[in-house]
Amino acid sequence: MAKKKQTNATDEDFLSKIDKMTDVEKKDLITKLYFDNYRLQNENFIKLISEHSEPLISLIRESSEKWLQFKKSNVGFNIKMSFFAIAVVFLIVGISGWLTYLGKIDGSTFTFLLGLIVGYVLTFIRDSIGYE
Repeated sequence: MAKKKQTNATDEDFLSKIDKMTDVEKKDLITKLYFDNYRLQNENFIKLISEHSEPLISLIRESSEKWLQFKKSNVGFNIKMSFFAIAVVFLIVGISGWLTYLGKIDGSTFTFLLGLIVGYVLTFIRDSIGYE
């Protein structure tokens, strides 16, 4: 024979109250219990974060500092690459201009080359300022 689960008087009172409730009242009770449970879970989460706030703050601070160092080193590299690119562009334009002056390159070819270089410079500037 199966044993019946023993309940105390308060459980029986609670169960009898639930039996007397309408469906709407039961639904409201379930919703209230759900939100109470959700609130308690969030309070535990906030309490957990507050107890471990110092390690989290130091982690965020350290990550930020590393990111700033990376960005600063990246800016220096970009400036060096910009000077190198400008030097190469001036060298190409200078040599092409000289060859056009000597008559070795046609004027329309030189104009085409200048158009390509202007397009490259505008694209380079757009990428440098981060416009997308």
